[in-house]
Amino acid sequence: MKTGRLKAGLFCMCTLIFLTPGERVKKIRKMLKMKQRGLQSENITRGFLSMIESNRTTMSRETASIIAEKFNKRARELGIDLLI
Repeated sequence: MKTGRLKAGLFCMCTLIFLTPGERVKKIRKMLKMKQRGLQSENITRGFLSMIESNRTTMSRETASIIAEKFNKRARELGIDLLI
């Protein structure tokens, strides 16, 4: 973590984190306490999700949209404000 000094004695703690789309999916899924099964759909298998999360394949906009919808639904169930 990088700490910088700003004017007037204020401090800024800045962290730059770069995640791949797959890493982002995994991080959000775990934050929402979901299993890969919870993201499965007609066109998205658990194996495919595993490949996305481990960066062995990419996802289409359609797949990303389906995953985002499932994340938003789960977040609402948990009372979490999530904008994806």
